[in-house]
Amino acid sequence: LEKAEHNVGGVEGLDNPFVVAVSPDDANVYSYGGAERSVATFTRNSSDGSLTFVEAIYDGLDNPEALVVSPDGKHIYVGDDNALTIYSRNMASGEITEVNTALEDDPAKVNSDAFGEGWLFKIKLSAPDELDSLLSPEAYAAQIS
Repeated sequence: LEKAEHNVGGVEGLDNPFVVAVSPDDANVYSYGGAERSVATFTRNSSDGSLTFVEAIYDGLDNPEALVVSPDGKHIYVGDDNALTIYSRNMASGEITEVNTALEDDPAKVNSDAFGEGWLFKIKLSAPDELDSLLSPEAYAAQIS
């Protein structure tokens, strides 16, 4: 018997979990950790059921009460007090990315609020410390002028 625990062995986002869902292909397990308002993603070994932590998503959640994987396995739906947050699921890795449904109602937000509600996609950095080596906007402007 294996146990995945919050802050043990690199596992995050699993503080006080109360919702658990298994993907239709049995490859992943998703859990909502209520205390941190996060979705934790695990890969699942189909032969012995063991879990390996993949990631924790902390954004876009406001007191979730339900977590469901779509029957086709392509999306994760998290329902909270006031909204439904939709995540796109990478079926190879199990990782999830928030979908910006605000653009469906108002596509002009891409132009009017590109750095706010008009975002198109989110990027997950494999090495966030690499951001420190990027040029500042001023240094970049000086380099190209």
